[in-house]
Amino acid sequence: MRLLPFPLRSITVPLTTALSLLALTGCPDEPGTTGTETDTESSTTGDTTMTPPSTLDDPDTTVTESSSSSSGSSSSDTSSSDSSTTETVVPLLPRVIEAIGGEDNLTNLAQVQITGAGERLVLDEGFAPGDPSVASSSFDTTTSIDFENAGLRLDIIRTPYFFPVPGPFMISEIVNGDVGFVVGLEHVFGIPTDDMLSDRWASTVKQQHLLNPHFLLKDLVADPSPAAEIDPADFDGTEYERLEIEDSIFPITLWVDPDTNLIARLTTMENAHLHRDVELDVRYSDWQDTDDGVMFPNAVQLYYAGELVHDETRSAVASNPGLPADTFTLPPESTATFDAAEADRGARSHQHNQLFTGIGIPTDGLQDTVQALQVAPGVWHLTGGTHHTVLVEQMNGLVVFDAPLYPQRCEAILDWIDTNLDAAPITHVVVSHHHEDHVACARVFAATGATLVVHEEAQTYFEDVMAAPSTIEPDRLEDMPVVPLIDVVATDATYVLDDMDNPVLVYPLVTTHAVDMMLPYVQSAGLAYTVDIFSPGFPPNPAGAQEVLDAFDAAGITGDVNLIVGGHGFGIADLADVIAAAG
Repeated sequence: MRLLPFPLRSITVPLTTALSLLALTGCPDEPGTTGTETDTESSTTGDTTMTPPSTLDDPDTTVTESSSSSSGSSSSDTSSSDSSTTETVVPLLPRVIEAIGGEDNLTNLAQVQITGAGERLVLDEGFAPGDPSVASSSFDTTTSIDFENAGLRLDIIRTPYFFPVPGPFMISEIVNGDVGFVVGLEHVFGIPTDDMLSDRWASTVKQQHLLNPHFLLKDLVADPSPAAEIDPADFDGTEYERLEIEDSIFPITLWVDPDTNLIARLTTMENAHLHRDVELDVRYSDWQDTDDGVMFPNAVQLYYAGELVHDETRSAVASNPGLPADTFTLPPESTATFDAAEADRGARSHQHNQLFTGIGIPTDGLQDTVQALQVAPGVWHLTGGTHHTVLVEQMNGLVVFDAPLYPQRCEAILDWIDTNLDAAPITHVVVSHHHEDHVACARVFAATGATLVVHEEAQTYFEDVMAAPSTIEPDRLEDMPVVPLIDVVATDATYVLDDMDNPVLVYPLVTTHAVDMMLPYVQSAGLAYTVDIFSPGFPPNPAGAQEVLDAFDAAGITGDVNLIVGGHGFGIADLADVIAAAG
């Protein structure tokens, strides 16, 4: 049985391969080996010695015949004999199924409960462009799965690292069929939880399929046709046998230890909103047996674009624990509905939801509504969600500050421009800094011919972003390729986009938040655009507000600043608000 109540192919994500949304590179510390005994509930050390399965029908066999002759000491006394040997080669899939517990045990695995702990990490939120992933939160989790009735429940204790908020947070993510609900507080700014939107639902379900390949193997027991053996390959000095499994998004590859027939890795591809086609690489190690004869990995790591983003160690795995009937019941206030298009989007880019939920600022749902406020003549603040943009009208076209979230957001901004500003061209996009949530749709604007204005510390980073293939979810730059134009702002320079009415100046902003931070400023309106370190209407960040004031002083504009509009926040601030926030 599958966790989802329908084949994922019905939403472009085949459920037989709800994992098939991936293709990766990476490896466990000791891939495919059986760990030593651990002190866990219903966990014991498993025997990984493999024998050809007798329960699988009609295994392919290869028969090899050989003959030999021997001569005695005398040429007149000779004898010859023919001998033949038969070697049975068991296909890889039956060996993998047998190694993990066998057909019968997998089929009879109706429920499982997993107790684990670890860290979430996030990519593209570090100090410098291209920095490794950084830890965003710790978690303790009890994961309850009902394979038979499409039930999933994650009871999580999460401690975010990025924000100085009291913790830990107590959260329950409950999935029942094709809908779900989030119980408890998971947003560091206190935004209440509610029904699980379909992109988050698909992301949550897919994450568990990746962390537990049993979903996939149970499907293949019922129908092995999507799987085929492909050539062995080397990873980190070890050669692995490989199974490739069909999927409508990208094939899944299982990397199998030839000595134990246990899965060491799962690789595939998915869409990243900024970097586009990226590898997903899940690594399993320390496989242990359970009371019902099905083995589970006690250590699971998930790599995204080559960077570790999920590191989990299990302390207990209970098979068929007899979970209470109401474990997966949604709260009575739930009115959750299923949106196939949003589920499909969430499955193609599932780590987007996981990464920002791990930080404590979920970005579930599609933010494609543009609310516009003209804050000065020819200057617009475009809001409508969690991430905002400023648009400045000049004689030659439009200047945009930031390109947030994902291509759909920039497409919505282009639609607004077409309707309200006579389809005026965007000439320049000023990037405040390299963090993904503020620049992930810059490629859309670049495809229209706009010049990307970036800090010199981020030049190579954005050149790579502009050149990335985008086949999992093609964006405008993939569909209509152009040579992207990039202007670079030196660390000690001021970048000027002159205009008779609304000249724009871009100043460096020295901060601990990002090395490539810049401060866009509309001179005619005395309007500064700030992101992250100061957000109008948000709880004050004294250090960040002081960094903004220091940047005003360094640029010599403190006395001219009238308005501060944010990439986040509520409303418009003035200089007095920044001074107050700085304490």
